[in-house]
Amino acid sequence: KNRKMQEGGLDYRNKVILAPMVRVGTLPFRMMSLEHGADIVYSEEVIDKAIISSTRVVNEPLGTIDFIKPDGKLCYRTCVTERPNVFQMGTNSAEGALAAALKVYKDVCAIDVNMGCPKHFSVSGGMGAALLDKPETVREILTTLVQNIPIPITCKVRLKATMAETLDFLKMVESTGIKAVTIHARTKNCRPTQPAQWAALKEIVDSKVLSIPIIGNGDVYTYADIQAMKDQTGVDSVMVARGAARNPSIFSPVAKAVPEMMKEYLKHAIITDNNFSNTKYVLLYMSKEQGKWLSQTTQGVALHKSKTYEDVCAIWDLLEFYAEFQRDLEKKIADMKEKQGEGNTIEYKRARLHQDDEEEEQPPTKKTKTETAQGTVKDTVQETTKEKTTDTNQETAKETTKEITKETIKEAEAI
Repeated sequence: KNRKMQEGGLDYRNKVILAPMVRVGTLPFRMMSLEHGADIVYSEEVIDKAIISSTRVVNEPLGTIDFIKPDGKLCYRTCVTERPNVFQMGTNSAEGALAAALKVYKDVCAIDVNMGCPKHFSVSGGMGAALLDKPETVREILTTLVQNIPIPITCKVRLKATMAETLDFLKMVESTGIKAVTIHARTKNCRPTQPAQWAALKEIVDSKVLSIPIIGNGDVYTYADIQAMKDQTGVDSVMVARGAARNPSIFSPVAKAVPEMMKEYLKHAIITDNNFSNTKYVLLYMSKEQGKWLSQTTQGVALHKSKTYEDVCAIWDLLEFYAEFQRDLEKKIADMKEKQGEGNTIEYKRARLHQDDEEEEQPPTKKTKTETAQGTVKDTVQETTKEKTTDTNQETAKETTKEITKETIKEAEAI
């Protein structure tokens, strides 16, 4: 199926899409969203340097593809049944973007560049919404990816200060050859509590400056809101973020109760061997829809106090489900080790194939895979930039991109 996606491209029209969400959008949540009607799912944002320095591992016992950091922790996880899947990266340079894309493109259906995140960890490293003010860097990143990666490339942006600036920016990103653009209907200075500017989306659509699909994003909290955004703005597709995080059944015309969805999510988290702290975080986020449920019910109090999978499984009567999965997985691990023999150099270390959201170690400072990978694509990027400059008859000064510090990566992965 992924081969067909690469050959024929991914259709971005008339779709309902799960937005990239840090911490929430890990594999179990993406799988659950697909089951409930999402047409396409975006991964949580992954920093280019993090994926570059990772090692791709076929996790046979779990049936997943894992990208493991040098310290043994999980950077990104997907599987063959997660389709159509989009990998979203945070980047501030064409070199980094291309090196990251080359690492992961065979395991995903498309790649998206984050140009909309306003958080400090992103903009301080020249990523996310910081790119809205660096059009030539954006042009170089997208052109490089489009010309060198054989799957669809897209980007997710925000509104700029004026409509004229927004339209100029959108025309520029389309000129690079991307397949679609997602527009979050807020500026980078807007807070999430401020209403999304659907009228601005309509103005963009009515301007007809774009021929590629426009994906609208912002203030979609119910299934009815999905159609309302399409009707009121004319966007080709709709991307759902917080509405899905609160209740993934938003993708279905028949909504399910949040407690039921929490139990369903927990089962997905178990069978994907998801990190417990991440699982608890998502369950707590979903519980926000339940008013005082977290503080005034036995289940809510138990969830708040939980420290292990056994604790949360007891809440939803899933202890036997969890125990059976553990037995089955341990048997698969044992069978794999026996099959590979004593000479096996790649040991399946379950406890270390987890994201650690709270205590990320800093990446290595010496030259390793990150710098090596970027070095191998530097000539390609320079050639791409040269060709694009000639085609557009513009003198493009290549900006010196701001180095992503160790602290920046640590903060990004910990949120």
